[in-house]
Amino acid sequence: MIHTKLTTIILMALFVGACQPSAHFTSGRLNQTNEHINYVYSLPKTVIKLDFEFVRRTVIPGPYGQYARKYLSITDAATTKKSRYEIASISAKQFTEPDYKNMYYISDDHGSLDREQLFLLTEKGLILNPSLVSGYEIRQQNITRLTEQNPFTEFLIHKNIKGYSQKTFNATRADTGYNQSPYLKDNIQSQSLDAKARDVANAILRIREWRLELIGGQLDFMPEREAMDRVLQELSHIEKEYLALFTGREYYDTARTTLFFIPENKSVEEHKTLFYFSEDNGPSELYKNGSLPIEMHIFNKTDAAVASTLEKVKATDPVQDKLYYRIPGTAEFHLTFNTRQLLKERIPVYQYGVLTAVSASAKQEK
Repeated sequence: MIHTKLTTIILMALFVGACQPSAHFTSGRLNQTNEHINYVYSLPKTVIKLDFEFVRRTVIPGPYGQYARKYLSITDAATTKKSRYEIASISAKQFTEPDYKNMYYISDDHGSLDREQLFLLTEKGLILNPSLVSGYEIRQQNITRLTEQNPFTEFLIHKNIKGYSQKTFNATRADTGYNQSPYLKDNIQSQSLDAKARDVANAILRIREWRLELIGGQLDFMPEREAMDRVLQELSHIEKEYLALFTGREYYDTARTTLFFIPENKSVEEHKTLFYFSEDNGPSELYKNGSLPIEMHIFNKTDAAVASTLEKVKATDPVQDKLYYRIPGTAEFHLTFNTRQLLKERIPVYQYGVLTAVSASAKQEK
C-alpha cells in the first residue's frame, strides 16, 4: 500500500513538472512599442578608414637667379616661386562600429539567458560593446602654409657700399661776379645687384679652387685627417649656401587627410568621388582648374551561392532563444586617380552579408 502511494506521488510530480512552461528568452527589432526589455544590442557595421599623406615641394628663387647663367653657367636656376604636390602614401584599414539602424532587444523576464554567455558574444563580434568602439570622427587637415619669410640671409662677400671722391666746384661771390673753386667731395654708393652677384660667384669659384688644392695636396700646410674632413665639409657647406643665392632653395612640407567610407548599397558597385587633386593645387574638396578626382569604387564580391545556403530571417520577426547575427560579405575596393590605380584591397563587409539568427546558450538550471 505504501509502495503504491509513493509511486503515485512520483508520477504526479513528473506530470506537474512536465506541464510547467520552460523558460525562454525572445529577441526582436527594437522600436518604441517594445516592452519588457532586458538587453539591447546592435548588429556590426564595417567602416573603411583611408589615410592620405601629401608632400609639397616649394622652390623659392634666389636673389641672384637672373645672373646664374652669366657668372656660373647655370641654366636651370629658379626665377619664380613654384609649388608642386604629390601623393606620398595611401593606407586603408577597416574597423567595426555599431549599426544604429539595426538595433535589437532581448526580453528575458525569467532570467533564462546566461549573462556570462551573453557578454562572451562581444568577443565574437556578435554583440558590440560600445565602450570598445573608438569614437572616429571625420577629420581633414589642409596643407600647411609655408611661413612667409626671406630664406636667404647671406647676400654679400664684400661691403655693400663703397666710397669715392668726386670733383666739384664751390662758387664764391666776387666784385665782378662769381669765382668757382674746385674741391673733392666724398660720396658713398651701394653696389648694384649685378656687382653683388659677381662677388658671390667669384667666391664660389675660389671655394672650389681651394677644395681642389686641398684634395690635391698643393698647399704648403695640410690639415690632419679629421681636420681635413672638417675643412672640406665647411667649404662644401659655404658653397651650398652661396650657390642657393643663384639656384634658389627647396622646401618640403607634408599634410595628412583622413576620410571615412561606409558601404551601404548591396548592388554590384558603389562609386564615390573622395576629393580632387592636382600637382599645382594639391588636394581640395571642390574642383579647381586642372584638378582631377580621386575616386573610390567598391564592388560586392559576396558569393551568392554560399549566401543562399544560410538560414535567412526577416529583420522584423522576433526569434526565440536566438540572437540576430549578420554574417559579413566580401568587398573589393579600388582607389583611382586619372585612370591610374592607387590602391586595391579586399575586405569583409558586414553590410554586404546575410541576416540570420543563431542559437544562444540558455542558463543551465542547477
